[in-house]
Amino acid sequence: MFKKINIALFAFVLVSTLATAQTITSSPYSRFGLGELQQSSSVVNIAMGGISNGLRLENVINTQNPASYNTVSLTTFDFGISGRFDRIENSNDFIINKHAAPNYMKMAFPVSKKWSASIGLVPFSGTGYESKIKRNASDSITQIFKGNGGLNQFYFGNAVQIIKGLSVGVNVSYVFGSIDKIKANEYADTLSFYNIRQTNATYVGSLYATYGLQYSKTFAAGNTLTLGYSGALQSNLNATRSLLSERYYNTSTGYEVLIDTVQIAPDQAGSIVMPAFHSFGSSYSKINNWLIGADFNLGKWSQFQEYGVSPTPQLNDTYQFAIGGSYIPNSNAVGNYFATIEYRAGFNYMQSFVTLNEQKINAMGVSLGFGLPLPKSSSKINFAVELSQLGTTKNNLIQEQILKFHLGFNFSDKWFVKRQYD
Repeated sequence: MFKKINIALFAFVLVSTLATAQTITSSPYSRFGLGELQQSSSVVNIAMGGISNGLRLENVINTQNPASYNTVSLTTFDFGISGRFDRIENSNDFIINKHAAPNYMKMAFPVSKKWSASIGLVPFSGTGYESKIKRNASDSITQIFKGNGGLNQFYFGNAVQIIKGLSVGVNVSYVFGSIDKIKANEYADTLSFYNIRQTNATYVGSLYATYGLQYSKTFAAGNTLTLGYSGALQSNLNATRSLLSERYYNTSTGYEVLIDTVQIAPDQAGSIVMPAFHSFGSSYSKINNWLIGADFNLGKWSQFQEYGVSPTPQLNDTYQFAIGGSYIPNSNAVGNYFATIEYRAGFNYMQSFVTLNEQKINAMGVSLGFGLPLPKSSSKINFAVELSQLGTTKNNLIQEQILKFHLGFNFSDKWFVKRQYD
């Protein structure tokens, strides 16, 4: 019982930390839409290329398709941390950024034989960029673009088995957080102009829902085929926006001096149109031995609007393909721990919602990982590494190479059941 209390306390601390933490990204492409969309998947999914729709793994909390929750037979905690290195380059130069932070916390538990539930805090999107642009070396005006912040979602999900092999699920989330976007023009000292800066701060606090469906069939040989679908309808997120325009100058010693406020428009209520998305997937597996699966995702990002206005440039519809799998040499091996480790790998390709200079901004990546079983339990420590590339240096654009590390802790146990024997 004390071990369970300690786990619960640790999870609470992690939730509190994550609720106030900023999502980690430094992508210049996070200036568009709501920023860089974050992975709410567990480390298990990430290691297999992000596949999720056809995954029904016992005591693995697969939030991407809530219909999978009723495979959870024990009370399960899953929390993870992530770190990343970003190499951002254009045709002339490059920089390297690094970040690390808690990522997610989830809990799932069986309610009855055919009904399970899940609750947790996961990332939604992140914004983090800064750029300074001059049209040419002799230009007396420097354009500055900055952005920071992000959205998280606190969700409550349920899954019910309708008939044998068929499950439905839904996640109801509260999406919250703030995104600040800053544009400024700074003038050379030789000009008698004050610099001007506009800050657009948007706070989101709104309900959001996703849903899922899974059908699973086990054949006489013991192999299982699972078909899955998940999605969301077009919906509006409630938002509050504040606009602030200021004039300032920089001293010779690098200090900023504020002159006056040109415009202020606080607390403008409005909404953000979130697009519909649809995701299809399948997996074929043999329990405690091997699995292979694939997903195909569609996002209607051309529907995206902020306060009734489509962004410039307008966002594109997206698609993503992912394939991945896992292998356990011998889950019952005695005296050979390496044979009981679950080895995972995957690949994914995405056409993002951004097109710049008539060039589509696409991404592709590979992932590797493993799950380390803990002795005499259903728990595991999971690790994944991702290597991906986003964008291009063609047409004066920017390319990113991203290396991510993920560490997840999955603990499963019976709660509120009195043991007969120790």
